[in-house]
Amino acid sequence: MKKTTLFFLTLTICILFLSACTPPEITSAKVYLQQDNAKAAEEQLEKAKDLYPDNPEIYWLLATAIYIPNEDYEKAKTALNRCKKSPAFKAKAENEITRIWGAIHTDAANYFNDALNSIMESDKDSLLKISGKEFDRALSIQAKRETFNGIVKCYYLLKDSLNVQKYAEMAIDNEIFDKEIMLYYIQTLWVPDRYEETLQKLDDIIADHPDESAGLKGLQVQFLTEIKEYDKAMEKIKILLEDDPFNTDLRFIMAQIYVQLGDLESAIFEFEKVIADHPDDPEVIIRIAQTTFNSKDWVMAEEYSNKYIEIEPDKAIGYEILWKALYNQGKKDEAEEYRAIAKSLR
Repeated sequence: MKKTTLFFLTLTICILFLSACTPPEITSAKVYLQQDNAKAAEEQLEKAKDLYPDNPEIYWLLATAIYIPNEDYEKAKTALNRCKKSPAFKAKAENEITRIWGAIHTDAANYFNDALNSIMESDKDSLLKISGKEFDRALSIQAKRETFNGIVKCYYLLKDSLNVQKYAEMAIDNEIFDKEIMLYYIQTLWVPDRYEETLQKLDDIIADHPDESAGLKGLQVQFLTEIKEYDKAMEKIKILLEDDPFNTDLRFIMAQIYVQLGDLESAIFEFEKVIADHPDDPEVIIRIAQTTFNSKDWVMAEEYSNKYIEIEPDKAIGYEILWKALYNQGKKDEAEEYRAIAKSLR
């Protein structure tokens, strides 16, 4: 009997001790939560917060039972950050913050995908704007690479260069590198009064991330070609082709540079490499047709212009090159026939 009495006495003391460790306001809040009375629970927790500002359980309950169900994510994040000061709550508070971020990011991504599938341009723009706002909310919770990627894409599609630059630079400030973000960012910087600055930024980014900048290197070549820095562009193309000799995009640019430099033989040689991989690409075919014509290879100009007409029968340019190539071969009657077609399509 004595042992039994001692056991119950010890148990009673433990219960009283545990109750004494939990502030009555927290206990009351938990009771109200069990009764689905969130308002009363919040009032009790706010009182507890004033009385026991260093108690992490208060902030945990406010975040998970009050703020998150009400989608008041900023308050939830603030409360969870207070929880993280306690080793007992640190891991689960961090997990909860990531869960909040994930929910908002997913909503933003869904709006983005809906925008891409929209038929009406006005609907697309409206959904992209909503998506951008949601991505921004997600960033306010956690600054993650995929969220920066999403928001930059939104504003790039909206042609909002200032916001593309704003969020790309925020990513950079957060030491986040994403090759897609950088591609969109650099393209918005490429305006006449910023050419030199943009090329320097490209050099710096490529130097810092040489193994992840293939697209940026291609963009660099494109920019140099646009401002007629053909020697620099050609030098960079040749370096890139050492690592990627079958890159037809680079060879296509190289061929066009050779045309600008007046080296038509080399241009045709490069165009033919591109044609081998893209035999039905009208843009490549018409360029090689024009280049063979300019090099006075009338037979090849006829062949390529005919091939272009098969693919683009309603475009005047194919007939223009064809009738001139035929005329220079002495096929005047046939040339006049195609000349009339070209004239009708202008």
